[in-house]
Parts: sequence; structure tokens; C-alpha cells
Amino acid sequence: MTPSFRSALVSALVSVSLAAPALAAEEGAATAFVQSRADVVVSLVNGAGASEARRAELRDAIRGFLSYEVLAERTLGEQWGLRSADERAEFVALLRDLIETSYSRKLGRGPVDATGYGVSYTGERTRRDRTTVEVQVTAEGRAHVVEIKLEERPEGFIVYDVVTDDVSLEESYAESFASIISERGWDGLIARMRERLEELQRG
Repeated sequence: MTPSFRSALVSALVSVSLAAPALAAEEGAATAFVQSRADVVVSLVNGAGASEARRAELRDAIRGFLSYEVLAERTLGEQWGLRSADERAEFVALLRDLIETSYSRKLGRGPVDATGYGVSYTGERTRRDRTTVEVQVTAEGRAHVVEIKLEERPEGFIVYDVVTDDVSLEESYAESFASIISERGWDGLIARMRERLEELQRG
């Protein structure tokens, strides 16, 4: 993938996970949701067990953060409506495998040292059924502003975008996909995603 097809998601979510403080009683439901998912990831990263087994569990935990179907539809834009049901399913599966393989490998290498990280939840705002959880993450002496965007559905919250220092996961992916489709067409995008997944799996 192009540089835009990068690890914005877990660079934000995992940073939040590393040193997440206990929530105050007045914190909102969306913030509590983010922390609960972060706690699962931290527990797995710092737990015992074979690396491959931990990576498999991490893939499942990461899946609890993000709705791949929503991300796929939003990043493809009008292309989503042009694709068949089978093409959509293939794209969602590849997107999911790329994200989960990349991040589970990064996180599955061993315990995380949280001493270099600081996290504070700085706000939560809701408009209709959309909520943004605002976080400030301090890592290696630098402060980063993270906005985790959630949508509330009958079955609960889903994360559909993460904005790190004004860089949106959704927008970055959308730009990358649009560029590849413009240059290589739909089949070229699918081929490039497969190539990238194979590279990650070999690594």
C-alpha cells in the first residue's frame, strides 16, 4: 500500500491502551467502552503464552475495536455502491486481515513497558448517534491528540475512525484506495492488498 495505508489505527488505540488510567465515575459510556477494549489488549500483550497464540487472541481483541464493514464502506465511497456483494465481502476480509495481521504482529512480540506513556481522557462529546472520545497521549516526551470516533447502535458502540494529530484513519485509507483504483482499477487494488498481506505474513 501507499504510505497513507499505514498504522494510524493502533498507533492511537494501543498508545491509549498502554497506560490507560482508571475512569472516574462521571466518565461517559463511550469512554468506558474505549477503556474496556484497551484493557483487554493490554492484558493480552502482557500475558504469558506462545507468541502465535497471543497474536491470535490479539487479532480477536482488535476486532472488538473497529467495525471493518463500516470502515470499508466509508473509505471506498462511491466505489462501495459499484461493487457486488462478493466483491464487498472480499474487500472487507482483506482489510480486516491487513489491519489485524499488522497490529497483532507488532503487539505480539512481548510485554509492553508502560512507563514511557501517559494517557488522559480529556473529553467526550456526542451529536445524535455519533460520539467522539478525546484523548491526550504522551509518548517519548511528545504529546499527541487522539480522537476516537464511535457510532452507537442497538448492539452497542462501534469505532469507525481514529484521528491522530489531525490525521484521520478513514481519510488516509480513502485517499490510498482512491489513488490505487485510479491507477490500477479495482482488480489492482485487490491485488495490492493481497501482496501487502503476504508481505506482513512473511514478516
